[in-house]
Amino acid sequence: MVLLIPRQKRGSHKGCVVFLLDIITMDVAKREKSCKANAPSPSPSPSGYSASDNLDESLLLEILCRLPCQSAHRFKCVSKRWFSIISDSYFIQRFVLAHPQPPPFTLLFKYESNDQQKMKILITSKEAVFQSHGFTLSFLPCFKASEKDPVNILAACDGLLLCSSAATKACPTVYYICNPLTKQWFALPPVYHCNQEAYSGLICEKGGGAKGGNGAFSINDQYKYRVVCIVRHSTTDLAVKIFSSETGRWKEIIRRYRDYYPMVFLHHHAIAYEGVLHWWSPLNRSFVTCDPCNKDGNLRFSFALNYEAMGIAFEECPGVCKGRLRLCQQLLSLTEGFSTIRVWNLEEDHDGGKWCLKHQFSLYELQSEDTQLVEYARCCLMPRFRLLSVDLYDENIIYMSCLGSIVSCNMEGKTLEIVSEYPAADGNSYQSRAYPFQLPWWPTPVPSYIN
Repeated sequence: MVLLIPRQKRGSHKGCVVFLLDIITMDVAKREKSCKANAPSPSPSPSGYSASDNLDESLLLEILCRLPCQSAHRFKCVSKRWFSIISDSYFIQRFVLAHPQPPPFTLLFKYESNDQQKMKILITSKEAVFQSHGFTLSFLPCFKASEKDPVNILAACDGLLLCSSAATKACPTVYYICNPLTKQWFALPPVYHCNQEAYSGLICEKGGGAKGGNGAFSINDQYKYRVVCIVRHSTTDLAVKIFSSETGRWKEIIRRYRDYYPMVFLHHHAIAYEGVLHWWSPLNRSFVTCDPCNKDGNLRFSFALNYEAMGIAFEECPGVCKGRLRLCQQLLSLTEGFSTIRVWNLEEDHDGGKWCLKHQFSLYELQSEDTQLVEYARCCLMPRFRLLSVDLYDENIIYMSCLGSIVSCNMEGKTLEIVSEYPAADGNSYQSRAYPFQLPWWPTPVPSYIN
């Protein structure tokens, strides 16, 4: 069989790539339809090969590495040849290089709906990879569609989510590491928390996916991860429980409760930063850090924030933007009667780091095309806005919720814009939580542990 390719201008093969992608897409569609019908693959040529089977391997690789991540990963099932090409580390290197823009990012916003009084998950990004019907957590064993809270999301890191089953006094907690894009998941050994609330975090270690010191890519599918749980162990003790994928076991470290009393009241979202997990402690105005690679966990208070008390800290929201720790605060003014937003960046130095105030403004200053948002921003009686998250890439953007809407706030232009809307039972319920979720350009595999 001869594959005819349209002639292009000298030095241009964009049309060829588009044409070949169309052939591959039709070929994949035929094969998938054949698989669904439980019939042998169609043979578009007397030799029994399809058009894409006749492509030179280097040309096929160049085409496949320009596909969206979800499509490239799905095309592994087309044939053994395609599986071999797409699974090869060289292909992954080329794929990452072919996508230089920042990886897609969304907020996973969990809220209580007003129709069924159930907890639901809203995906704020409009990108196709997040809006596809396949992006769901219903594949997890702990997903209970009939329950008020079908799945408990605890943390996110490198395209993976940490979820758990509901714990009771009689039953232990089972944690799951999963990749919503590939539907891969892994159950950790059950662990007992004695019915106490646990602050949980997930951190991944990988040998590749980022440029090394010499600018070369090193892709390593053997990811390692650790799960950390901080829980009240007794009236006198605090327990730090660490799971390692290398050992496949939980390790428990006991600390005196009186030395770590502020840790009982932490911000729910654990931040993975520089290989260490960070929880914000409002009582101590500092981060509680835990190094899961350290034999004793190295649990301590770090990066204390000292600032002039111009009001009551109504709420605080930590995060990472452009590789820097960031803290957003909403303060209730005791004199002016409306809220003030402050945003701090942690600037690294030889002493470990210091906090620098990057933005400060009152909600009263904000403008929007939505007149109701402006009205809510100027409400003096009770704050209508709740801090949700920082933006991973834009230092001028933070996200807030406001009575059934997810709103982006441009701190430089002092503007508000509705990103998503949701039918909530209580627009600013404190049961709602937001998890910043970034998909790496190549799916993070769910690693197995060593017995």
